[in-house]
Amino acid sequence: ACKLIISLGFLLGTSILGCATVDPRTDYQRADGLIAERTGVKEVYDPSADETVEQKVAELLADGLTLDEAISVALLNNHGFQALFQDIGVSRADVVQAGLVSNPSLSMIVQFPEGGGRSKLNVGFAQQLVDLWQIPVRRRIAEAQLEQTLLEAARRAVELSAEVKTMYHRVLTLQRAEAIAVENLHLVDESLKLAKARFDAGETSQLDFNLVRAVSFDASLELLAAKRDHRVARIELARALGLSRSDQSLTLVET
Repeated sequence: ACKLIISLGFLLGTSILGCATVDPRTDYQRADGLIAERTGVKEVYDPSADETVEQKVAELLADGLTLDEAISVALLNNHGFQALFQDIGVSRADVVQAGLVSNPSLSMIVQFPEGGGRSKLNVGFAQQLVDLWQIPVRRRIAEAQLEQTLLEAARRAVELSAEVKTMYHRVLTLQRAEAIAVENLHLVDESLKLAKARFDAGETSQLDFNLVRAVSFDASLELLAAKRDHRVARIELARALGLSRSDQSLTLVET
């Protein structure tokens, strides 16, 4: 007999397997707990409350930024750190996917007798039975990957907190260094005025006057270098906090 085979793939998830949903909110809460345990910061980035991040950051930046507030801003607003929470959501989706069987298929076989007569229609229903023993293995692997992603988020939170602490104190140090450089230049300029007056009065030689001018020139260079280092440190801190590179209005209130 001549056979005509038609295979149709279709979804029967709602009638056979139920509706599979992905809800990573519990995983986000677990990550929050791990991070709070390791850093002491109670509130970190949560993709399910992404619309509130900007407001929370603005509140932390108001009236100056303490060291603890700077760490909180970083754990809310650092873009690389936020990406780790997106990975947590992806890992949860992998766990859900690992627990699903392949879509079943419906096959229809039409048989036409060679000597005439009625044709026969055979209907078959096939399911990937191999999935039934693979699912537990796939699920364990996916759950282990999710656990690793959670631990990676906690590890990165500790690293980011340490980086922000270093950057914060570096900004304070260079801010003070710039202020000292300004004071030094002012003192040297006063000395240069005095040396110029004494040189004009014939009380000192050209060599003595040039030595004071050289000191003034060096002080100017030191001030330029201090300003540059201070600006670079602020840019690096702003980047770690997830703020604009051009934002130089950060007010650090620690000493």
